[in-house]
Amino acid sequence: MGRHSFCGVLPFLFCRMWHERSQDVTGDGLKRNSRNLVFILLLLFSLIIRLILAASVHGYDGDLDYYRGWAEAAAEDFLLVYGSGNVDYPPLYLYILRYIGKVLLRLNWAPDSIFGIILIKMPAILADILSGILVYMVTARKMSKKTALILSGLYLFNPAILVNSAMWGQTDGIMTLLVVVGLLGLYHDRIMVSAFFFACACLMKPQGFIFLPVLFLELIRRKSLKKFLLCMATGLFTGFLIILPFSLWRDVWWIVRLFAGDYSKYSYASLHAHNLFSLVGGDMVRDNTMFLFMPYRTWSYLLTLVVLGFFLYLYIKSNTENRIFTAALVLQAGVFMFTGRMHERYLYPAVMLLIMVFIYCRDRRIFGFFALLSLTVFINQFAVLFYVSYKDTMPFVTPAFNITTRVFSLINLVAVVWLFMVSRDILLKDRVMLWTADDWQ
Repeated sequence: MGRHSFCGVLPFLFCRMWHERSQDVTGDGLKRNSRNLVFILLLLFSLIIRLILAASVHGYDGDLDYYRGWAEAAAEDFLLVYGSGNVDYPPLYLYILRYIGKVLLRLNWAPDSIFGIILIKMPAILADILSGILVYMVTARKMSKKTALILSGLYLFNPAILVNSAMWGQTDGIMTLLVVVGLLGLYHDRIMVSAFFFACACLMKPQGFIFLPVLFLELIRRKSLKKFLLCMATGLFTGFLIILPFSLWRDVWWIVRLFAGDYSKYSYASLHAHNLFSLVGGDMVRDNTMFLFMPYRTWSYLLTLVVLGFFLYLYIKSNTENRIFTAALVLQAGVFMFTGRMHERYLYPAVMLLIMVFIYCRDRRIFGFFALLSLTVFINQFAVLFYVSYKDTMPFVTPAFNITTRVFSLINLVAVVWLFMVSRDILLKDRVMLWTADDWQ
């Protein structure tokens, strides 16, 4: 399958499945149709599980309270929603919250009722389902449909994914989906598609900016001024259209102040993230605090430069097309591990990125990282959710949380450093421990 043949339109998957089911009546066709049916049932079951969890687990009050307030404000006066004083998210999610607020008002559902909570969690839940479909589609093009079923199932029922959307009520899955589609567009030379989705990711969550170096380096590597300008124009125009409705009564720099204010708001070495700074005692410690002979903030800047240097080294030296996904994974995991002001959820995109790297390079070590980091990402999110909910009522929660933070920070540190070494093997030395079809038996 050629690089230019990729079609990223997810809703057409079910149409294609139905067409295959109705047209192909051979033995192979029946087998293929049965796997398509299994996949559809897998999607439905994963949706049911998410709805049950969404109704059963109240979620993270701090985030859900903000979403409720923003949804109501956006539904009442969308253009002035940033005037409410507490909206610190980029604009894209406000478009979604506007319609959630309108549904809540029309159906007269209380935002903190079971139905209201499910509705607020629904965009992230649907992003999970779309991500599962995307994994299935990409895997089916590169590997077997059996493998596609397995990998999509491992993503759809992954505890790290379930806890983020259905239990917590967060939206990292939406941003991750946008980033991965952007990377796929870049891989298949769909520059305008890539620029559009990268712009959407950045205006969904600030963490989307972490992946922009991949886009810019790949464009520079292709040495096409036309593609570079087309990409810039598409991204800027997309951002302009998203931001425009909120900019009619504001100066042109309001969006810059929004991002800068969001970054400065969380000036801690670590915000419960299982990373290097939590390991050395920086969890919820102001990043102007001295550690050894420098403030945590300075250590963060220096270590971030090291991560960027390693990322650049891999990207510039690599001649394999897999560099797009692998380098993005290295950059994202490295920033989480060695940069300050990281939250507990910021390693979340690595779970899907690991699947994408595995699909395109088939290295069994990458599958091992997928299993390990799925566990640590789940533990990090679940520990914080449990800690916030029960720290005032159960005295053993705080010491257990502190021990968990140190232990899994160390595990993550070892895993990320090991991931750097494996990525270097794959991209620079062409050393791949190939996963074969027999490994699924």
